[in-house]
Amino acid sequence: MKWEHLKAILWLRWRLSRNRWQRQGTLSTIIMVTAVVLLSIAAASGFFIALLVGLFGLREAEPEVVLFVWDGLVIGFLFFWLFGLMTELQQSESLALDNLLHLPISLTGTFLLNYCTSLLTFPVILFLPAMLGLITALVVVKGPAMLVMYPLLVGFVLLVSGVTHQFRGWLASLMANKRRRQTIIAVMTVGIILVAQLPAILNATYFRGRRDHSRAELTDVEASAERLEALGTQLQSGEIDQQEFQKQFAALEAERVAKRAERRQRDDKQIVDTALLVNLALPVGWLPYGAHAAAQSRLLPGLLGTLGAMLIGSASLCRSYRTTLRLYTGNYATDSPRTQSAQESPAQSTQSAHAARFLEKRLGPISEHATVIALASFRSLLRAPESKMILLSVFIMPAVFGTMILSNVDADMPLAVRPLLGVGAIALVMFGMAQLMQNQFGMDRDGFRVYVLTSAPRSDILLGKNLAVAPLAVGMCLVSLTALQLFLPMQTFHFLATIVQIASCYLVFCMIGNLTSILAPMAIKPGSLHAAKPTAIVMLVQFGCMMLFPLALAPMLIPLGIDVLLDELGWRAAVPVYLILSILQVALVLWIYKRALAAQGRMLQQRERKVLEAVTASSE
Repeated sequence: MKWEHLKAILWLRWRLSRNRWQRQGTLSTIIMVTAVVLLSIAAASGFFIALLVGLFGLREAEPEVVLFVWDGLVIGFLFFWLFGLMTELQQSESLALDNLLHLPISLTGTFLLNYCTSLLTFPVILFLPAMLGLITALVVVKGPAMLVMYPLLVGFVLLVSGVTHQFRGWLASLMANKRRRQTIIAVMTVGIILVAQLPAILNATYFRGRRDHSRAELTDVEASAERLEALGTQLQSGEIDQQEFQKQFAALEAERVAKRAERRQRDDKQIVDTALLVNLALPVGWLPYGAHAAAQSRLLPGLLGTLGAMLIGSASLCRSYRTTLRLYTGNYATDSPRTQSAQESPAQSTQSAHAARFLEKRLGPISEHATVIALASFRSLLRAPESKMILLSVFIMPAVFGTMILSNVDADMPLAVRPLLGVGAIALVMFGMAQLMQNQFGMDRDGFRVYVLTSAPRSDILLGKNLAVAPLAVGMCLVSLTALQLFLPMQTFHFLATIVQIASCYLVFCMIGNLTSILAPMAIKPGSLHAAKPTAIVMLVQFGCMMLFPLALAPMLIPLGIDVLLDELGWRAAVPVYLILSILQVALVLWIYKRALAAQGRMLQQRERKVLEAVTASSE
């Protein structure tokens, strides 16, 4: 690749980015430029802050402290790296190779250019200067043995970026088969989210151990208090004199302090040993492990880590290059399209008949228009890759955060407070589905024209959309509440009342989602959750409406508050106040929902052209 080619490609990439910012509006451009300036300032500040921290904070630090500092940097880097990778899941290269191959440019040069471009990411720009500053400071305060950290850092970046580049190329090759593309996107996105939550889970486990440690200390304090009380009794009865009392008291205090120090030392040693083992076992931990060894003036672990990281990174890049070469030269095996037979097979006919019968079902007193829209939208949600991502994330979020919360909750929590966790679980599920409910027409795209042309009342369209999501949202809430009931049981009437609260919370969520879908619709790129042409105003409106949801849920806690108050005053007796008030609250919210649905239907009819223009915007 010649220098002129490189300049032309870089200019083209900059021009495309500039045009995209300009199309998003002036406000979006200002926000983007401000973000770039702030990121540059943060990168420069990170270098000097890390330099000062290393010079003045780590001068007398033990090697274990150096290990944990580098572990924190690596975890932060990987956290942002994984989320950046999630946003780029659908791209195998930063530049379109299939277009560049028409130019007199070698595939090798373009591949290397793509790899170098992939390094210009938020975590690299933010964390790399800080890491360099910290290494420079450690060389000054810990000695020349820390110089091994420079090549080790290069190996770490090559390891992470090389494996990531191979992963993206492998993913692109799998997506050549379009039948697997949508499922892969959904599964890999949720997988990355789950991996990113591992530090939080480990942190919750650590604090649970610290709580057990505090309980052991409390037991020792209580035992010491009993022995001290016995000594006081002996002193008052004359069995021992004041001198003997002071002597035994000092021995008792020394024993308690020694036990505390021994327990803390044992816990600290266990944490350090576990951290060293994890860093040694995982290639991404070789950087902190090498820093720990270099702080002890041992160079071999750092050199071996550098060699291993560079070998893994180089092998991943070579593998990625071969995969890219096979993919773009037509040697990668893909499924050829099958010719459609003139006559459908019996299995296909049966499936089509089943689908037709499904769409012909009736939902009780619901109107025919709303029923058809609900059933069709529900079938679409089960098939669309975008909804698969959301549903999988909704399934994982309660599991992850529920594990973290339950691991830090005492089993003797008051029964009156436990329903709060149930309402919190409902709110967590609703928040997980916010991206789906706040942009209900975004995944319809050109299909929204059918709603515009149909004679169905607009309130029926909104009702059908709400009913389509109801089985998924209510089902996830029931699963979360059942799991909570198994691990932290509530009173029977409280549990039943919390189940009733699902209906109230969902109706409130639907009203907010309908309003946001009408006022701030966005087109969604096929196969992803990315907005096709997002604007800052639309994003701010959606964010603001999402923030309204906790405020709207606050009245849902009134029945529980009245129940707790009556119980404290002794007036509740055996009456299930929480359950009765929750049922009355559902009736009230349903009455409000019906009237809000009619008003929102009229609003949709007035703005349906703008909604159509927004959701049918072509994606790049």
